[in-house]
Amino acid sequence: MKDINKILKISKHLFVVFTVMLGFIYIAGCTDEGYDSVYNSDLIGPDVPKPVVDSYSPADFAYSGVSEVTITGQNLTPSTKVYFTNGVEAPLLSAASNELTILAPVFEFDDTTSELSVSFKIHTTSEFPSDSVKNYKLRPAAIKIPKAITRKSNRFWNFVVNANNEIIVEESDAAGNSPKFVKIVDENEPYLDYAAGATQRYASLKYGPDGTLYGVRRVRAIFQIPEGAGASHTVYTTIGSGSFSAIEFDKDGNMWLGTTANDIIYMIDANKTVTEYPIAGEVKSIRTYDGADGYHLYISLERDGTQLIVRAPLAGGVIGAEETYYDFSANFEESYRLVNFNFTDDGTLFLATTGAEPIWAVAQGGSAEVFYPALLAGTVYNPTLESFGWGINDELYYVRKVIGDEENTYDIIRVSTQKQTAPFYGRD
Repeated sequence: MKDINKILKISKHLFVVFTVMLGFIYIAGCTDEGYDSVYNSDLIGPDVPKPVVDSYSPADFAYSGVSEVTITGQNLTPSTKVYFTNGVEAPLLSAASNELTILAPVFEFDDTTSELSVSFKIHTTSEFPSDSVKNYKLRPAAIKIPKAITRKSNRFWNFVVNANNEIIVEESDAAGNSPKFVKIVDENEPYLDYAAGATQRYASLKYGPDGTLYGVRRVRAIFQIPEGAGASHTVYTTIGSGSFSAIEFDKDGNMWLGTTANDIIYMIDANKTVTEYPIAGEVKSIRTYDGADGYHLYISLERDGTQLIVRAPLAGGVIGAEETYYDFSANFEESYRLVNFNFTDDGTLFLATTGAEPIWAVAQGGSAEVFYPALLAGTVYNPTLESFGWGINDELYYVRKVIGDEENTYDIIRVSTQKQTAPFYGRD
């Protein structure tokens, strides 16, 4: 009997030891919040205090690959490293003893993911990193919408965004025939039918101050496009003998029209009174913008083989002398074509191009940079940009054509620019 009790006691002790060992093995095999070997023995320093995170901004979320995140804390050093989930290191932009700024690291997002919950730690020459900051949110700065829809048999053309931030886009078959308008109301849902198509595709679309959608399509008429599957497009008015390529509204409700060949831009007031202004070149797009140096009408055009954005002061439906605002051809390779442009309220000029790096931001001083270059490492900026527009806040949208071996596909990309668009006076 004593032998049995002795055996049972030994077995009990062995069970406890075995259980503790299993726990130790489990703990040793786990990485904190997915960190993968971020410990670096070369950074160890004696008696260096552990770094501490006090706060971080933005606190709610950051855009992956593009947002700057400022972290305040204690015991930070110039050799600080910030590691996110799975050992992804964030680029360090600046560091001081109590504050550092990083660029939110790039994470991959699939078409159905709009947010990731991650964590991060700060490593310095201390033997120990900071405590983990958990459940920090990263969002994609650019994402395909609707998230589950890509057009293969059909294609997208021009589009416009209404005052409800709904996208109205012209769609056709692969050959460009049988056009119609569809509406994207919810980024997570398929689109809805909006209106019947026309015999020709539209070159430019804008909302007027009366809430009506207007369009021009390279004939000498301006059309109103009412919502409704069976509704026909109404001729608002006709002018001259050329064909229209661009439409815009100014803050007084006047309509501005660009032409392709007759070196004229037109202004139509609320009474349909027409005023002509001479301008040399083929007009591509028109925009009004009230900036720090005044209110102007901006026109992108091609003149004698040169692509330009020119502007003229605007007041009460009357424009003054033209001047060159941005010489596109002088700053871009010949293979780049300017598709469209827009201003944000801080004066940044956004250029939509046909190049491999399609979207550029031009500061008021004239320096141009690829917008969100970190995204170029992925598939977001996949050529070719077909058309370009803006939502009511910071959303830049463009139609992307992805060239395939057998067929091309088309989808719409939404880019959160972190910049507010300048007003579209017909819509906003």
